[in-house]
Amino acid sequence: MQEEIFRKLINLWKNEIESSELLEIDPETYKEILEALATKKEKIDKLSDPLSKEIALRESKLLDYLFLDFVKTRLTKVIISFFNDKERKNLLPHEIFFHVNLKRLLKKSIRLAFEKGLFATKEIDILTHVEKLPNIPKRRLNTELLLLRKTISDFVASNLHIYRGLEEGDIITIPSEDLVTFSHEEYSLIDSAKEEDR
Repeated sequence: MQEEIFRKLINLWKNEIESSELLEIDPETYKEILEALATKKEKIDKLSDPLSKEIALRESKLLDYLFLDFVKTRLTKVIISFFNDKERKNLLPHEIFFHVNLKRLLKKSIRLAFEKGLFATKEIDILTHVEKLPNIPKRRLNTELLLLRKTISDFVASNLHIYRGLEEGDIITIPSEDLVTFSHEEYSLIDSAKEEDR
């Protein structure tokens, strides 16, 4: 039974490293592989013959390497998919957890990078729980800093910057001339840097 599971691991690893897509895997198979690896280590500890134990240890290390490389390869694909428009599918439970928390971490980091201890110039009712809001560095002329009130479809700005995956609560900067493409219900204006701000 274990040998069959380890053959599955080898095939899964081989298929995963040869594919650019995140392949579909039965979560139960993943669980079986984890349990089989743990059971194999327990059996090795009980071996009395030194040669048999050494051979089993080498085999176990090889299987551990294949499994860890398999996990690393899949997580790398999850990270790559986060930065492009590919549909995120075939994720295992721990990969979904990883993806959700990575998204939260990135959003939090971006917001903290914008804040820098500066305050908003006017009150924004839907951000009353936030003490500090970012302002635009004045070297970035004719730029608007927006808080999104709604999810926005992907678009290309006049400066050819591509905006993707914008959701309610995101903070973005856009060229002033692109502000007319948004409805007033879609954003709150946090700050505006005009040419006279130089």
